[in-house]
Amino acid sequence: MPGMLDTKPEKQEEKLKILITNGQNEAFKQLCSLLNESLDKIVGNAIERGKYTQFNLSETIEYIVLLRLNGEMIRCAGLRKHMYR
Repeated sequence: MPGMLDTKPEKQEEKLKILITNGQNEAFKQLCSLLNESLDKIVGNAIERGKYTQFNLSETIEYIVLLRLNGEMIRCAGLRKHMYR
């Protein structure tokens, strides 16, 4: 009806932020900690998780890509150089 206020909530624009950092980033370390907790539940415990540790050492990961959507961490990726023989 003309002149009536629109009562539909306004859709807020989503904000995606990308941060490229290294394995020493605190947000990445927190995500690694959450991953370790999850792996402990899946594979049993920290002893069983040991076989995966060599692939998840933050000191050896050169580049980290962190994605935040509206301030919430939604994804991350760790990239390191790999030498093929």
